[in-house]
Amino acid sequence: MNPEIFKKLRLKKGYTLADMCQMTGYTASFLSQLERGLKKPSLNSLRKIAECLEVPIIFFFMEDNNIHSSENSTDNRCVVIHKNSRDKLVLPGITAEYELLTPNSMDSKVKPEIIGLYYKLDLGCWSSEKMITHKADESIIVLKGKVKVYAGDSVYELEEGDSILIKKNTPHNILNCGEEISVNLSYTKNDYFL
Repeated sequence: MNPEIFKKLRLKKGYTLADMCQMTGYTASFLSQLERGLKKPSLNSLRKIAECLEVPIIFFFMEDNNIHSSENSTDNRCVVIHKNSRDKLVLPGITAEYELLTPNSMDSKVKPEIIGLYYKLDLGCWSSEKMITHKADESIIVLKGKVKVYAGDSVYELEEGDSILIKKNTPHNILNCGEEISVNLSYTKNDYFL
């Protein structure tokens, strides 16, 4: 996790620690320790802070918070992100490997309307530590392997080539139930930058 991002995002929004305390319900001491990397927050805390700062939670887990594009048109209509230059995400307690397929729009002139993730799940690994929801629909395709998608009260088995659309505000999680690493793509609307 990248602790410097907390302060950077807070200052970019023009918030003081006192403002953040009021919006999140956390103490100034706790928030200050997060910014200095002295405390490791839970994912629930990060979700609350991300919502307050109006950024995707994934920003807190990027190894490098710069856009990585070797080819960028001068009019910002296209951004190419080569596979070896994708921003990587590391989530605590999750052994999945995540890579951002769309530009990191925090410092970019390009404000994508979608967020794309490429990720691998180890055998028996979940995509998140608990059921999650989004404010927008999410589309997932299985490129390799087999997964179970837990969505609401239902469970769906997907194999290589299968896809699923999960409607907004539906609690969901994904489990690799196959016999090999699963490779998946996920796209959802980027609510934070429209």
